[in-house]
Amino acid sequence: MKGKWVSLLLAAGLLTTGCGMSALPDNLVKAPRLAQTQQAVTEAVMQALPEGAKLAVPSRPLQMSAVNLKDLDGDGQDEAVAFYKKESSEFELGILVLKNEAGEWKRIANMEALGRELDYADFQDVTGDNMPELLVGLSGGAGLNSEISVYSLTGGQLKQIWRQKYSEIAVGDLTGEGRSEIAVLLHDHDKLESKLKLYGYRDGKMKSISELDMDGGINGFDQALIGSATPTVKGLFVDMGVGAHSAFTSLVIMKDGKLTDVFGKTEYGGDKTFKPYPLNSKDVNGDGIVEIGIQSQPVGSEELPMVDVPWIDSWYQWDGNDGLKLVQEDYTDYEVGFDFTIPAKWLDKYTVEKVQSGVRFSYIGLSPEKPAELLSFKWFSMDDWKKQEDILKKKQVRYTVLGDNGEHVITAQLPADAPRLSGRFLDEYKQMLLQDNEVQNHFRMVEP
Repeated sequence: MKGKWVSLLLAAGLLTTGCGMSALPDNLVKAPRLAQTQQAVTEAVMQALPEGAKLAVPSRPLQMSAVNLKDLDGDGQDEAVAFYKKESSEFELGILVLKNEAGEWKRIANMEALGRELDYADFQDVTGDNMPELLVGLSGGAGLNSEISVYSLTGGQLKQIWRQKYSEIAVGDLTGEGRSEIAVLLHDHDKLESKLKLYGYRDGKMKSISELDMDGGINGFDQALIGSATPTVKGLFVDMGVGAHSAFTSLVIMKDGKLTDVFGKTEYGGDKTFKPYPLNSKDVNGDGIVEIGIQSQPVGSEELPMVDVPWIDSWYQWDGNDGLKLVQEDYTDYEVGFDFTIPAKWLDKYTVEKVQSGVRFSYIGLSPEKPAELLSFKWFSMDDWKKQEDILKKKQVRYTVLGDNGEHVITAQLPADAPRLSGRFLDEYKQMLLQDNEVQNHFRMVEP
């Protein structure tokens, strides 16, 4: 049964007793307004909180809330699982479990542990019994290892069946055996050592299945993610920081029962996945396969300082051997807050440059020294937008409003004049031009 994530949106003044809380913080709200039965769950949780405790939201995964409904014991009825933090201490966190008995929610478990932050919480079937276990990772703070615990609800009691320190973790079915394993990454900065251990539930307990030495000269782990590396092979994508601001990615699979780095153990990932800035792996095109992101420097920006380069995010899939194949390119402006997926027909024939309050994409099929504008994004102060819009209209600029970030209105502007091209170059240029709806389909706002 899929978990039902319970938000904590309560009507003003709903809570008048217990812990002295009359309202809930905005960051606890992760779903629409609760139905009456769900409100009853949240009220029961608030009443069950220890004195001086407040609800806490796990940092990841994003779908987890402070209060969640999940059938942990397979009886067909959801339990309520809530996370909290003691206000009197920076290092006390807790887990509440409530069960509905004859229409009344009753507390059946209250686990407390030491930790500064609730780094991770999820429901995963680790034991292979077709019932989810509760995984909770607690962090002691910056520079300190965290600790992951696995809890099982058995006989009406929440029992800890395993715990392990970690610098970074990933959870998923890496072996293909139909149950989740836990990949634990540990980094010792002083000893310049890093190790990956894969744990799985075997013969009634959690065991180490395989382990692998990783690059120890890294700054740390940015992310670890278990997902499809090909349509038939699962992989562990480990994104790591190195140097002042650079990064690289290792892809680890299970081969002949052992963890194997498909690119080989080379310093900083060799030249295959090294990138000037961190860019975490993800399924960027929605095909179910995880891509590795590497920034590319556009033609014409070779002499610019790194901070001024309009980097292109190039996304690659593993080719099944020891190489990568390009599947998509994006231009993302993290300061303004938008992302533009490069049209496939542009690949290898375009460049991008920053201009005043904007960015311009140009065709370079004839020569990089003679670019022909394809599209520009320009942004204007919201306070000044009406005036600027009148100017655009008077100049008969072909523009489309794409959105705003609260401070700026972002527009797409298409060239009005034909470039000085001829023959096949002119034909190719015309084929690369976009219609307004194509620009909108390739554009999206992102968090600045």
